[in-house]
Amino acid sequence: MSDSRLRGILPHLDRASRELGRRRDNRIVRGLARIARPFVHTVDGAARSYDMSVNGEAWLLGRVAPGAVVLDVGANVGEWSEIAIDRGAAAVHAFEILPATADTFAANLGGSDRVALNRIGLGSEPGSVTVHYYPDNPALTTTATAFPHSLPHDEVVVDVITGDQYLESTDIDRVDLLKIDVEGEEPNVLRGFLDALGAGRVGAIQFEYGVVAALSRFLIIDFYELLQPLGFELGPLLPDHVDFQPYNLSLERFEYVNWVAVHSSRPDLRSKLSPG
Repeated sequence: MSDSRLRGILPHLDRASRELGRRRDNRIVRGLARIARPFVHTVDGAARSYDMSVNGEAWLLGRVAPGAVVLDVGANVGEWSEIAIDRGAAAVHAFEILPATADTFAANLGGSDRVALNRIGLGSEPGSVTVHYYPDNPALTTTATAFPHSLPHDEVVVDVITGDQYLESTDIDRVDLLKIDVEGEEPNVLRGFLDALGAGRVGAIQFEYGVVAALSRFLIIDFYELLQPLGFELGPLLPDHVDFQPYNLSLERFEYVNWVAVHSSRPDLRSKLSPG
């Protein structure tokens, strides 16, 4: 179906949706909802999965990584960096803030000459932060003080620098893909790259958005307002494309999903990540 035909039927679908909502107690409407629920769960659930082979992350790296310089901020034990290398990344600069987790990363990928592991975090300014570290699930490591996990954890004070400082110290003049997965610290990491972002030196950004946004109080609209003036176009990452779109309130779902922002100076990346 063409885009023009689809736009033509959207108002009819909207009216039908409102009418069904008014009749949600009707036996037939409830039956239709039960039939549709598994399909909707299947379509949306893939993008919300933590499995990189189905949620679009591996697909994204397949499109962007060949020959690319990528930064893995919140590298954990190295799964994402390993896929980036497998997909042909020229260099991976990984950042893992927890010493024990960084040790595991090094054991997994320390043999690759294309991987630089930095045992430090990135933030909006240099200094130190206190993180909550979950030994049984290090991927949950966060600076949030009211994280919704009742699991044993330790408080660890760790050092951070800014992304701009790192790029300057390593003479990296361009970043093809900046991946950020830091459980709520995404805004501060981005603020630490403002010089590079404003200069168009970062081609694409992948960041996580989910329930932790309620704690950090940084919503999707805030990502739009931060990145759009710097020349970025945004959209949620789906299993086989990025759904670039203007901001609307329905995007504020507080459900785990990855997002992608592409700079206007990289139409090649925009084309690779679009549908079709």
